Amino acid sequence: MLIIDRVIEEPVEVLSLFYDLHMLVQIGGRERTATEFRTLLQNAGLQMQRIIVPTESPMFPLRLVEASL
Repeated sequence: MLIIDRVIEEPVEVLSLFYDLHMLVQIGGRERTATEFRTLLQNAGLQMQRIIVPTESPMFPLRLVEASL
């Protein structure tokens, strides 16, 4: 399974918290750290394999989170 999403850095910066609030209000979502993705996937019976960085660019902050059974 591949999840395409933004993975925020730890420790979480204040700006990321504002993005979180914006996503929560607009679409009921939130941004997650790698640790939070790992926990979420484990709770669903999956194991996070790795996080793939397609390109190191602030204009493309999305990551591919690879998970398996």
